[in-house]
Amino acid sequence: MKKIFIVLSFLSLNLFAQDEVKTKNQKLDLDQKVLTDVDSKVGETLFKNMVVIQKKSIEKKGRFLFDTHFSFDYSDTPKTMTGLVVGVGYSINENWEIGGSITPFFMSKNKSDLNSNSVMSAPKLESSIYLNWFFMYGKEAYGPYKILRSDTFLKFFYSKIQYEDSFSGGRIGGYVGKDYYWTKNLVLRLAFGLATQSSYINQTSHTSSVALFEPGLVYFF
Repeated sequence: MKKIFIVLSFLSLNLFAQDEVKTKNQKLDLDQKVLTDVDSKVGETLFKNMVVIQKKSIEKKGRFLFDTHFSFDYSDTPKTMTGLVVGVGYSINENWEIGGSITPFFMSKNKSDLNSNSVMSAPKLESSIYLNWFFMYGKEAYGPYKILRSDTFLKFFYSKIQYEDSFSGGRIGGYVGKDYYWTKNLVLRLAFGLATQSSYINQTSHTSSVALFEPGLVYFF
């Protein structure tokens, strides 16, 4: 009887030990599965975030756009030629854009620090054509999780200016600019440029260099 009791006790201890090992193995397997799931989700999230960061904000190819901006000029002419510009354009592909614009309204005034004997004909209307080359895509970070995507471009343009007293002149030049994509359709566009401008001072044609700054908005259809 005593031997039977010893044998049963030994078998019970052995079964208990096996159950304990089995429970520990199951727990290790469960922990490993949880860690694997967490690593998988973290990796998937990081990959998605990397894709979001790298991809372009909008696809522009084949889309029409409406452009409106102010044009500020800085030159040695006796009159300012600040204007409100409206235009339309078309994206040939992701790198090239063509378009045209008009400036139907100018806020011109005489510069007080220049010779008062110089009288410049005031501009009435400017019409222009342009070609934009987008050669660099980038992004700017603000805050820990916010990304503002942008394009850098060169703009080449020619314009015809109608002055008072039936005079006409023009501008030819280029810009370097940045597009900042706020939404899938709305873009903040900033451009700085240099141009050669023909105007009329004291009823005589006058050619000068002019610096230009154009802040505005572009809407893609």
